[in-house]
Amino acid sequence: MNILFVSREYPPETGGGGIGSYVAAITPALVLLGHEVHVLSCDFDQTPRDYIVQGVHIHRRRTRKVRGLGRVFAILNMLDTLNALLQGASVFLEYRRLALNFDVIEYPDWGAEGWALAMWHRRPIVAHLHAPIPVIWKYNGLPISARAYRAISALERFSIKRADARTSPSRHLVNELQRMGWLDVDDVEIIQHPIDSDSWSGLGPVACTEPVVLFLAKLQPIKDADTLIKALALVRQQVPNAKAVFVGSFRPFVQAGRSLDADGCEFEGYVPRTELGRYLSRARVFALPSRFENFPFSALEAMAAGRPVVVTNATGIREFVESTGSGTVVVADDACA
Repeated sequence: MNILFVSREYPPETGGGGIGSYVAAITPALVLLGHEVHVLSCDFDQTPRDYIVQGVHIHRRRTRKVRGLGRVFAILNMLDTLNALLQGASVFLEYRRLALNFDVIEYPDWGAEGWALAMWHRRPIVAHLHAPIPVIWKYNGLPISARAYRAISALERFSIKRADARTSPSRHLVNELQRMGWLDVDDVEIIQHPIDSDSWSGLGPVACTEPVVLFLAKLQPIKDADTLIKALALVRQQVPNAKAVFVGSFRPFVQAGRSLDADGCEFEGYVPRTELGRYLSRARVFALPSRFENFPFSALEAMAAGRPVVVTNATGIREFVESTGSGTVVVADDACA
């Protein structure tokens, strides 16, 4: 098959989140199965180029801008809506310029990147659920207006409903969206995220590590780093040399007025994926205290590295952790747990 993945996030240039990790993991695997795989990444600030990595054809393009529209949407307090509209339109235009005969196209829910493809709809489409804006708004908050939120949510929902198939790595996200009344279909197929486990093996035995807890995510409210900081203070009462290492952008944390000064805590900031192995090799335990999480790659990679994980019951990976005995599941927002 000839497959196209639409994803603004594709490491290392764009995106450090789960969508980029997913696309970067699944595309070379599909190549090894004999498929021709392409990735179309549109972003406002990247350099246009075409190249091949691990057999995957990468097409990086700039998101188009329309002179004059920015002022109008700024007055309406809907610049984020304009960006979503331009993103989807740019994806469609660059897809047409590729002029390749794809058998199937997949795009994510987040940001409504596929809204124009969904409207044109000449090829089979798969919409992959990661975490649309209603979930992020509820658990993380967003610095956008309510009007912009409603518009982007409607675009995302349109792109999901118009797809020929819908997939999600966890039932947890599907249930949440259905409870919110945002998702009114029952034909979402659950396909857990794949990882290349060989890439994370050979990091050394966990028994040889110091008492280090690793947190690997942006320091945003939805990830709930505060609870882990409180938990570490309790742990240090019994294990005084215990540390927590926080890897990920901490700008949202600082902007929210939180301090980066906590006993036993090291804040490393953003780290490229190519360097994550050395942090996992230090870790005794991997912790994911999220208030909501779909099916996080970071926990899968920690397990592949032989590190036990602690995740909350607000994550879609909890059943996998329990069934494999690779860690423990605790109540969210509970430092003692």
